[in-house]
Amino acid sequence: RQQADGGWGYLASNDQNANLGITAWNLQVMVAARAHGYETASVLEAGRRWIAQKVTHDGVFSYQATRAETSMSPTLAAMGALCFIGDPAARELSGAHMARNLEKAAHERGSEVDYYRWYFLASALRQAGTSGAPGLLSSMRAELAGTQSRHGTTAGAWEKPDRWSQSGGTIYATAMASMAMRRCR
Repeated sequence: RQQADGGWGYLASNDQNANLGITAWNLQVMVAARAHGYETASVLEAGRRWIAQKVTHDGVFSYQATRAETSMSPTLAAMGALCFIGDPAARELSGAHMARNLEKAAHERGSEVDYYRWYFLASALRQAGTSGAPGLLSSMRAELAGTQSRHGTTAGAWEKPDRWSQSGGTIYATAMASMAMRRCR
C-alpha cells in the first residue's frame, strides 16, 4: 500500500523504505485505473510528490535517497520521466533535463539485454514524443526482435537472460520484452 510519504516499497508495511522502482510501477497502475474511470488523483499526486524529492535539478533520479545521486541510471531516468510525462509539475522539476536524460539513457542503454530497462525506456520515449524518439524506438524494436527465439518449442519466446531472469525465467523475459515491443510501435 502507499506509504504516508507517497511512495511504495516492496512490502505493505509502513516501515519498509519506499523506492523509485516500486513507486513507478504503482503509479503506472494508477494511471491505467484513471483511464478506466477510477478516481486516483490524490494517489497520483502523492506518488509524484514523493518522486519529485528524488530528482536533482539536472533531472537525475535516485532510487531511495533524496536527490543524492550524481550519476544517471538509464532505468531510473526512464522510470522517473514516465511518471511525470504530461504532468504540468514536471516543467518545474527540470522537465527539459528529464527529456534530455531520457534520450541519453536510450542512446546509452548498452549492448547488455535488460528487458526491464527497455520497457521503461520505450514507454517513456513513446509518451514523451521527443524529436529523437521515433528513431530510438525503431532501434530498440529491432534489438528486441533480435533476441526473440525463432525455432523449436520456444519460438516466439524471449529466452535470452537479463539480470532479472534468474527470478522470473522465460515467462518474465517474454512478458517484459513483449510489453517493451508494444511500446516501441
